[in-house]
Amino acid sequence: MWRVAIVEDEPTDTAALTAYLTQWESTQPDCVLSISTFSDAATFLAEKIPFDLLFFDIEMPGMNGMRAAHILRERSVDRPITFVTSLAQYAVASWEVGAAGYLVKPVDWGAFCLQMKRLKKRLARKDSQSIVLSSRGHLQVIPLSTLTYIEVKNHTVIYHRTPPYENISRHSQLAVVEEEIAHLPFVRCNPSCLVSMASIEGITEKGLCLASGDTIPVTASRREEVMNQVCTWLAMEASHG
Repeated sequence: MWRVAIVEDEPTDTAALTAYLTQWESTQPDCVLSISTFSDAATFLAEKIPFDLLFFDIEMPGMNGMRAAHILRERSVDRPITFVTSLAQYAVASWEVGAAGYLVKPVDWGAFCLQMKRLKKRLARKDSQSIVLSSRGHLQVIPLSTLTYIEVKNHTVIYHRTPPYENISRHSQLAVVEEEIAHLPFVRCNPSCLVSMASIEGITEKGLCLASGDTIPVTASRREEVMNQVCTWLAMEASHG
């Protein structure tokens, strides 16, 4: 399931984009969309639910969409943003925040479908990564896109996942898990936690701020290394567009 956010102050434009998304979803048997709408950028930025796709109008009362996009990037949120606006002069500025695309109102159906094709390919690249768990002869595949962090408590490893997915626990050691996922973008931030890079939205004095709303402490001895790993990963993601 893809969580989609539309940030648009005009109800008619919100309805039109929602209709396009619903129509596109009906042509994609492998895609399910959960669409949320916001009439202003400030309300969206206060939302704790992590979204997979973002559609921003630019000219809105109060905070505009471009400023909201800058704030997201300052928080290290790398979700693909598509600007949907009647102001074509913002096309160049949209690339400054690493926008995934730009649609001019009134949105053409063909242009919309082409943008969704690009976005689907981009998300599929992330969804293709997964962790395979083996326990008592049973195998379970966990898509990396559903994981936020992994922690150990009293020899029990807990895989924390985004709603509506349930957390998974198994008897193991974090050092073993760390070897198993060495090929995936996780960072060890303290003796008991491994954090998925994709879930990180910011770094504060308290630790790593995740899209789930959790804050994972970073030990002082690992802070510089964690910062370097996160920055390197973000740069690599940006280069892949």
